[in-house]
Amino acid sequence: MNANEWGITAAYKTRAEINDECDKKNESAREHIDIVAFGLTSLRESKANVIENALGRGAKIRILSMDPDSKFLKERQREEGGTQDIGQQIRGLKEWVDGLAEKYPGKIELRFYRCMTLDFYWRVDDTIYFGPYWNGIQSQRTVTYRIDKPGNGFDAYQEYFDQLWERFDPEEPARS
Repeated sequence: MNANEWGITAAYKTRAEINDECDKKNESAREHIDIVAFGLTSLRESKANVIENALGRGAKIRILSMDPDSKFLKERQREEGGTQDIGQQIRGLKEWVDGLAEKYPGKIELRFYRCMTLDFYWRVDDTIYFGPYWNGIQSQRTVTYRIDKPGNGFDAYQEYFDQLWERFDPEEPARS
């Protein structure tokens, strides 16, 4: 199979390079924003209005983040060499999402996964950005790819996200 069948339309040396492009897509999102990430601190601090506007337009937002008490998260924090408490960032994300869920019932939800670190994943309607989390390197400095619909890559990543979403029921108690 060739890259065109997989819908790979771009590769970026660092995740930070997708920020402007992804922001523009978020600003016009009408259907879906699906995210696999950690605390989304930068988004919450500088782009919260973009997310609220998307919710106001009717977009549904689903966020998967690692359980803030997971032993895997503690290892990820060590791998990044960060001094920031990622678990605390994720707890802040939960508070933020809970506040938005009150204002936009049924439009935004956060679920926690309890397994090894997943790839970074950010879907806005018909575009998905994805990439690894590399050992010893902060996520904004890792390679990221873009895939567009239609394409086998888009379908594969979307289906996998949906499987994970269903697997990690929000009512199930968190555990490592």
